[in-house]
This record gives sequence, C-alpha cells and structure tokens, in this order.
Amino acid sequence: PGVRVRNRVLDCGASQSDALTVDQEASLELYRTTVAERRAELMEGEVGWLREEAVDVVLSDAVPLALACAAALGLPSACVTNFTFDEIYSHFTCPKDAYAGMITQISRDYAQGTLLLRLPGHGPMPSFRHVVDVPMVVRPVKRGRPAVRADLGCREDEKLLVLMFGGQGARWRMSDKALPPGWRCVVFGVQGAAALPRGFQLAPAASYAPDFIAAADAVLGKMGYGMCSETLVSQVPLIFVRRDHFVEEAYLRRILAKYESGLEMPQDAFFSGAWAPYLERALQLSPSYNEAADGAHTVCKHVAELLAR
Repeated sequence: PGVRVRNRVLDCGASQSDALTVDQEASLELYRTTVAERRAELMEGEVGWLREEAVDVVLSDAVPLALACAAALGLPSACVTNFTFDEIYSHFTCPKDAYAGMITQISRDYAQGTLLLRLPGHGPMPSFRHVVDVPMVVRPVKRGRPAVRADLGCREDEKLLVLMFGGQGARWRMSDKALPPGWRCVVFGVQGAAALPRGFQLAPAASYAPDFIAAADAVLGKMGYGMCSETLVSQVPLIFVRRDHFVEEAYLRRILAKYESGLEMPQDAFFSGAWAPYLERALQLSPSYNEAADGAHTVCKHVAELLAR
C-alpha cells in the first residue's frame, strides 16, 4: 500500500554471462551507451518526473545518476549501499583509459548525495562527504526452521544445503556425486521442470529465500551483500564461489571471516562437483554474527531527519 513502481533504466551494473563471470570491457561499454552518452536526456526526464511528483527525498542503491537528479532540484538524498560503481569500475584490470572521464563523472554524481548510509561489509566510498554507518538491512525470517524443513520432506538427520546464484547459474549442470551421503540440496533460481540429480530439488514456487537460508545447514552461492547479510544474521555458513573483477567481494570476505561464517569453494571444485570436503568444513564453522540487524529502521530514521531539515 502506498508504493508505486516506475521502471526506468538509470544504471546497468556489471555485464555478466553468468553469476561468476564479469565481462569488464562490456560492463564499461554498457554504462557508456546506456547512461553516459544519454546523461542529459536521462536527467531531463528524471528531474521532470521528480518535480511533477513533488518528491521530497531520493534514496539510491547505488545509482549515481539518481543523486545528481536530486541535487539538480535541491532535494535531499541518501545512498544506501556497501559499495559504489566508480570503485567497481576503477578496479577493473582491462584497458580503461577511454572510460576515465566517465568513471570520474560517476564519482561526481555520488558526491552530490546528501548522505551515505553505509552498510556493513563496505568499501572506502570516498566520494561521499557525510557518512553514517547503519546496521544490516535484511529481510525478516517469517517461518521457523522446523516448518520449512518439514515442507521439503527433510528428515531430522539430514543436512540441508541451499544453492542460489540469483538465477544466473540456471544453465549449469549439477553432478549427482556432488552431495555426500546425508545431504539434500534445494535449488533456487531455476525455472520450469529442470532435470536435477538425485538429492537435489527445486525450491517450491514463490519460495521466500530468507526462510530457507535460516533453515539450512549451509548455503552455496556467490558473495553479494544480500547473500552475505542474510547468512550472517541467520548464523548459517556461506560457501562462496569466487567472482573475479568485482571488488565488493574483498570487503565481504573480511566480514565473513570476522564472524567465522564463510569459506571459499574454488570454481574448479564447484563445476566438477567436488563439493563434499567444503560441505563438511562448513559444518565445522561457528558463525557468530550477533550485531544489530535493524538497519531498515535506522535508515528510515535518517530519512525522516533529512525530511525535517
């Protein structure tokens, strides 16, 4: 109630052929053609819409142009994030001299934000002048572990692995030898009647991922803020497969290590189905994240303060 969705392409992130493969040059070129070359047009349209809707404050996760549009109208704005794309692009190892001006403009757009509400597992983000650290922003768990496992037909003595790569790994083939005895795997992000090996099953339609994460003995996937935050708060080990050329992973690795909540599975082990040693090692971890997880309330408080200025 009270929420309307307006689809508008103001950013494009990274270009990936799958969940683990970032095409650096394609990512830069995509931003150039999608945003940089159309900057004036996009800003005119967005500023006009903000004015027509009498918007009072702008929040961004982490779309730089949104902050520039807010500044053009003198509106307060906040970026709620743990990384920014100027840093992602700056750390690309491909030749990028032709994109230096574009990356600088992204930094300048971020600098026009009133406030950075900085999430845990963050990078430096030096463009922002005013920074407030906030607790984890996570989706709440709605159903208890026993109910979720019962719905899956998971026996008391079975170990439950949740596999999720945001739908980007749907074409990968999983090995029927990947799971050691006593393990069951629920797969997210695969649509339709995919052929899965013994021990694997699709997550039920419209499944709410935080409930399954909290019910799992381990999660296997890529590192991203959402995955790391929800496994940390639920104190469930995350077995992650490295995604090269995305510097956010370096910061998330640190917070996982601090709370003994993660371990890396090399890509060759993942694709060959040699999962067993990593599943067993995950059971030896002692996830210990006990910090506040009410970041959504904290963000709302700071937004209210921006509106009261």
